Amino acid sequence: MNMHLQAGSSNEIGAPGNTTLNSFFPGVISLTGGELLAIYTAGSEFESADHRPYYSHSSDAGQHWTPGKPLFPTIPLPSGGRFSCGCKPTLYGDQVLAVGYGFERDDQTLSLSDYATRYGRFPTCRNFVCYSDSGKGDWSSPQFIEHAWEGIETSGPALVDALGQLHFFGPPFVLRGQVQRGLNYVSHDGGIAWQEQSQYFEHPGIAPWETRACLMPDGRIWLVFWAYDLGKEKHLNNFLVYSDDNGQTWSEPSDSGIHCQAANLLALPDYPGLMLLVGAVREGSQPGIMLHLLNSVTGECLGGQPLLTLANMCNAAGKIEAQFASLRFGQPGLLRLPDGDILLSYWSKINQRYACHGQRFSLQLGQ
Repeated sequence: MNMHLQAGSSNEIGAPGNTTLNSFFPGVISLTGGELLAIYTAGSEFESADHRPYYSHSSDAGQHWTPGKPLFPTIPLPSGGRFSCGCKPTLYGDQVLAVGYGFERDDQTLSLSDYATRYGRFPTCRNFVCYSDSGKGDWSSPQFIEHAWEGIETSGPALVDALGQLHFFGPPFVLRGQVQRGLNYVSHDGGIAWQEQSQYFEHPGIAPWETRACLMPDGRIWLVFWAYDLGKEKHLNNFLVYSDDNGQTWSEPSDSGIHCQAANLLALPDYPGLMLLVGAVREGSQPGIMLHLLNSVTGECLGGQPLLTLANMCNAAGKIEAQFASLRFGQPGLLRLPDGDILLSYWSKINQRYACHGQRFSLQLGQ
């Protein structure tokens, strides 16, 4: 089956009202009335200690956005540092919640990668959730999520399963030499209390970074993650797992055959048995964002083509800390718009400035 793509308009997503700030890591959803809500992370630099989430709205399907505003005030620490954080939105009934994570940045002079290199660990990490009654007004203060781990990389949005339960997915923040896991947490009360429900991945040396979830029309939950071999310092193909019992158990991981450093999934209700995978290709001679068509029963890749070319934007070679510090684009996500078009969201560094972008495109599938 062939994919026919037609690119539409491209726009910056809700630049912060404070024009000195950069923006990264967007998450975009449709609200109950059709308005779009974007939440992204804003800060002075890519890994600076002043990161916090901002939100913006669009009433014309992503063509124009309101100036970004912070979800909540800066959270100071007793040490004089600050809680540096980000989150992604999820529509839950008419309410919106945002699940995320952040680091207690006592030393505000070091980037996150420099901190990990110097101390051999990350700063103290905390997961949190905050709420808005409609996604259009005020947001609650962050409510910290208590669990047995020292922070979980909840870089993707929470997912509402077929039973109406909430889930978040991610690996605990551990470095080399420790078992790497992917954990599924569930909430039965709208995100107030969370329990570790299951483990979707475990390996002594392969990390399941940037896990993203997708609910299919039949209730199946698919997860895709960026697999990285910490011992060999090597990026692997994206792995896929699925659950047919609302996250209680998971399939064995399968190699997608797709080599991306970050990926996201989108169900295609008009095409039963199919889904899209969008991913960031940061290695090789043609960096950019790729779109792949997958069989949503088997996970088999049925084809792919470039969605966006980003010349000369590869990450640096070498250890992963150096690679993270040099990233120039990433975290692509897909959202189906009311008119049937799809909105690609991502962030990139252009002219020494990081910004979040939205690119509309239409998709047709044919033989």
